[in-house]
Amino acid sequence: MTITHEELETLVSIVEEGSFRAASEKLMKAQSAVSYAIKNLETDLGVTLFDRTFYRPKLTAEGETIYQKALQILNLTSELQSLSKTFADGIEAKIRIAADLIAPSDDIIFALKEFTEEYPDTCIDLCFDYSDSVIDKLNSETADLVISSRSSNKVQFKSDLLKGINFLPVAASNHDLLKRKAKLEDIDHYNLILVDNVQDGLKASIYESSRKWIVKDFQTKKQMIVNGLGWGYLPEYAIKEDLAEGTIKKIKILDTVKENIFLLYPKVKADGKALKFLRTKLLGQ
Repeated sequence: MTITHEELETLVSIVEEGSFRAASEKLMKAQSAVSYAIKNLETDLGVTLFDRTFYRPKLTAEGETIYQKALQILNLTSELQSLSKTFADGIEAKIRIAADLIAPSDDIIFALKEFTEEYPDTCIDLCFDYSDSVIDKLNSETADLVISSRSSNKVQFKSDLLKGINFLPVAASNHDLLKRKAKLEDIDHYNLILVDNVQDGLKASIYESSRKWIVKDFQTKKQMIVNGLGWGYLPEYAIKEDLAEGTIKKIKILDTVKENIFLLYPKVKADGKALKFLRTKLLGQ
């Protein structure tokens, strides 16, 4: 049994156009050729597709099921043809992105939204991890683009500055550090909330002397600070609403710290159109 693309296309055309004659006009074939294709399909499948006692061809119960499957097959075939053309045009099938935990996810998602409108067939593999881990992915070539607070001095990689991020020392609005005129040495008496393996731009003296609680991500850190369990540095972009609402406030005796975020990628790799486009969008160009 050999079912051809032409036979499935003929079946779908008859159903959509409402008659054998209309289908023949759409397919630009003789009506006899359309009838012959359906007859062969019915023979190969061993089922009657159309009830021919009606004025217009009407699908049998079996024919309806076959028609639905034919639609799926034709749609998949069309997708495969589109994908093959995409790859032939030098567009990547998949792009792997590794981003530092402190990278602004909103900026990345905005760039990806524009990207997917332009290259809908390219798959994106995005992960957020610690700085060391994302740099390791760059070195091991398991990421095509890396967004990190660390640049690379290796000659084979290019580091483009994406943006600077302000980290503010903050605590809940009812925290003791904000209730009275605190001194720098008072910091040592309160829990410093840290994300594991992220320095947050802290001076070594503060890092070493403070009581520390360690968490795995910035969201948990933020929630602990909001609930008065400690203080810490948080990226300004992530706490704008909290600052505006007054749920957390900046600790005035400590300085704001600025961290730069870089886009890193191999210099010599032959990038396709999709990767070049995404890189441009991430850089805000």
